[in-house]
Amino acid sequence: MAQSCVCKTRKKVMKTMTYITNTSFLTGGVEIEFHNAGGMHRSVSEWETMIHGAGFDYVQVKSDGSPNVDVELVFPPMPLHMAGGAYQDIGAVLNFVENNGGKVSKKGCGLHVHVGNRAVKDISPQDYWAHSKERMQMDGGYFMPVDSQLCDVMPLALVRDVIQRYATHHNDVDGILAPSRREGDYTTRFCRCIRRVGFGGTHASEFSNATSISQMNSILGGKFSAVSVNTWTTHQTMEFRQHQATLDIVKLDAWCALIDGMFRFSDAQRLDYVSPAETIVQTPAMPYRNG
Repeated sequence: MAQSCVCKTRKKVMKTMTYITNTSFLTGGVEIEFHNAGGMHRSVSEWETMIHGAGFDYVQVKSDGSPNVDVELVFPPMPLHMAGGAYQDIGAVLNFVENNGGKVSKKGCGLHVHVGNRAVKDISPQDYWAHSKERMQMDGGYFMPVDSQLCDVMPLALVRDVIQRYATHHNDVDGILAPSRREGDYTTRFCRCIRRVGFGGTHASEFSNATSISQMNSILGGKFSAVSVNTWTTHQTMEFRQHQATLDIVKLDAWCALIDGMFRFSDAQRLDYVSPAETIVQTPAMPYRNG
């Protein structure tokens, strides 16, 4: 159940601008770890041959050293809301893997979603996804639009607010994920709880006053936090690491929609980038619909 709390945060006085507009969208990169079905010993290279041979040669098939993980799938960057054909294409890959003996039932198999730190603009989700697949097919690289199609780097205030809202409602996030991805299970060392930086948490003030991504990364604890900014400079992303692996496109889409919605809500409803003011906001006891 959600717990009510008093959240001290920045709230708009008079909305003058947003980071995400009607002509822009956030991008996301998905990584899914899985294992072979019982009794099957298919190697990473064998999986790669099968997956690429089925026409999905825009997907990277890699090894991973995590416990119980045999293979990792790395998809091209996509519109975070999975528009433009990404939902259908990624769903087809996941269905193929599951039908050929891929499983995600063992502890340790995770789903990681990277969110690009620059929204893209003036390009359709369909064109972005097509170019992204083509680039990964060509050389395994990541598509980067021209500078005129990239927004400025995401405001630090937006990054901070999303992370602190996630941390404040960690119990609610835990409630929709597998027990193995919650605080206390040994596998969560790869997605450590961040509730301490949530509003009212032991490190809330320190995190709220951080003036750089580097400071925020240090407070969060680096790469293996449930939400991490460790790849901000190296890959120009922040990473959501807590969700368990899934081969169900509906579940993947719901998780990406939740992340996308968190950014959009903070951007449109909670932040004024021009003239921010401090106020006290009472968080509702039930901040979501039943079910």
